Amino acid sequence: MRTIAGLKRADVILRRVDADFLDPLELNSASRLGTPGMLEAIRTGGVVVLNMPGSGVAESKALLGFMPMLSRKLLGEELRLPNVATWWCGQRNEREMVEANLHRLAIAPAFTRASTPEGCRGRN
Repeated sequence: MRTIAGLKRADVILRRVDADFLDPLELNSASRLGTPGMLEAIRTGGVVVLNMPGSGVAESKALLGFMPMLSRKLLGEELRLPNVATWWCGQRNEREMVEANLHRLAIAPAFTRASTPEGCRGRN
């Protein structure tokens, strides 16, 4: 890692740059955010990235309602930190529970958008 004091070794990195901009040598060549050679450093084991490129899907709000089950099925263990209570309304039982408790719940989109069409906005 380049610092004011010179080069410093980084063993572990927490990625804060979108994966598409991570390495201008291998991904988006117009990126001025990423680090040239980052993917090669990851491949050769020179650095560990806690949230590897491509792992963003696991951070999607759309999966929050499924995290406890995913942890059990994929990792064979319970979540270490409790999950925020979340229900995917695409499932009948969950949708009915949400509809019955609208007065007690906050409703939020599973996916973010740059703009929302006028007809899709909720009541004020």
